[in-house]
Amino acid sequence: MIGLFKPVVYYIQFRFNEIEIKNLESGRSLKRTASVPFSNQRMILAEFEIARELLNSMIVEVKSHLNPLREVTMVMHVVDEIPDGWADVEKRAYRDLAEQTGARTVLLSEYKGSLSDSIIMEGIKKSNWKF
Repeated sequence: MIGLFKPVVYYIQFRFNEIEIKNLESGRSLKRTASVPFSNQRMILAEFEIARELLNSMIVEVKSHLNPLREVTMVMHVVDEIPDGWADVEKRAYRDLAEQTGARTVLLSEYKGSLSDSIIMEGIKKSNWKF
């Protein structure tokens, strides 16, 4: 019964014009390259609506829960290097993207390389990636 209210966690990796998503509950994952680019030379998330539509369609495919009351936590992780670090406007764009695709809790990881499920869950428990 408790599992019905436990948040569903999606780990979302961003690269230039590419999104990879993993549902940590079911283990389902999906990787897509955008047919219409959402990145430019300066920013990975340059075209917000294009990225939102792509991410939304991917979430539908990896979704494992039927209960609309379950909270969704998204860990947003930009894998391609950001030379000067995160600008506040970029953090806000990723947060808005997650919220508009169903997230209640949004975490942003600046970790280099891919994250294991255990590192993600530890980061969520500590809430050290929240913004």
